[in-house]
Amino acid sequence: MYALAMASALTLVNPAWGQDCDTHMSRYAPTPTTRYVITGGKVYDQETHLTWQRCSVGQQWKDGVGCVGTIQQLTWDQAMNKAGAGWRVPTVRELRSLVSLTCKNPWINEEAFPNMELDKLAYWSSNKVEDDATHSIAIYFDYNQVGFSLPSSKFAVRLVGGVQ
Repeated sequence: MYALAMASALTLVNPAWGQDCDTHMSRYAPTPTTRYVITGGKVYDQETHLTWQRCSVGQQWKDGVGCVGTIQQLTWDQAMNKAGAGWRVPTVRELRSLVSLTCKNPWINEEAFPNMELDKLAYWSSNKVEDDATHSIAIYFDYNQVGFSLPSSKFAVRLVGGVQ
């Protein structure tokens, strides 16, 4: 497992989730008004040109409320079967693009991607480990790390690729 770059000196605390954000790192500002275009249950990332579902698999978007329902934890094969209708499981590189370097617990922009469950912050990518087909790759939004896991492990899924 290797760590992504980590932010230092966190100064803002979101009491609802316990998320800490550094408001002094304006280059990496977590606000979606500069990077994301949010339309209901979809988020368009202007930097990567990807469209994401705001809610994790198992949740559904409800206007005025956010993501409702319980995040499903799936094996890698089950996650791959959730793709369809223009949506797919993201690559590790695509999923890493959601990491917010200014926030932790979780390391993601919660305005764009609300209602994450703090005990379900590991998310599957579509990648298998190169030279080791027995492991798949996940992003851990609780530790800001990329990790290798057995495909039988159960993690959350966020789908990408729909049209804006």
